[in-house]
Amino acid sequence: MHIDLVLPTHNRWNSLYRAVHSLRRGTYTDYTLHILLNSDHNGIPDWLYADDTVIHEVDPDIEFVARINACTSSLDGDIVTQITDTGVFQPDALEVVVDAMNMHFKDRMGVIGFDLQLVRKSFYLWANRRYMDMLPRRYIYCPDYVHYSGDSELWQGADALNCFHLHHAIIAGCVRCNDGTHRLGQSCLAMDQLMMRSRRSMGYCWGLNFNLLKASK
Repeated sequence: MHIDLVLPTHNRWNSLYRAVHSLRRGTYTDYTLHILLNSDHNGIPDWLYADDTVIHEVDPDIEFVARINACTSSLDGDIVTQITDTGVFQPDALEVVVDAMNMHFKDRMGVIGFDLQLVRKSFYLWANRRYMDMLPRRYIYCPDYVHYSGDSELWQGADALNCFHLHHAIIAGCVRCNDGTHRLGQSCLAMDQLMMRSRRSMGYCWGLNFNLLKASK
């Protein structure tokens, strides 16, 4: 199974180095890492270039989720995920993902989540090709979202279709950056959650009734 990993980042080279090299040190090699890099970056380090990596320079004025969706819409891997530059993967992480996908969704569409360290919480969502083909334009996130909560609605949409599984295995950890981005993102988080709650109160969920939702705007 080929895995496409989409990683948006901007001038956070130290955390990006940890994330990228945790993947490259892994035991599973059938993957492509797609780096979404703002075109106003301060130079690309040599270590980022590799056969397993595709660098996409994107317009910084294009909204965050739109960049991710534009990338995932063109991918045809067997498994697609969006990761962050704060993640650090276990050496066997991608093997665990492939084994879990084959175990639970070998012949049907599905999304798998994993525990975050010792916390019982989905960390990164891995959608197979059948699920991606079901989504409008193969957009992994609802276009309404600005930054946060898109993954929450992704798994809830899959769960509503009885094709979500939370696999209780630790495949990655998270190292929070001290550059202020988490604090600055709180207003985006509040707006995202408001939109998500509003849609849910009307019975809508991304990937399930999105065409009806568009018609009702």
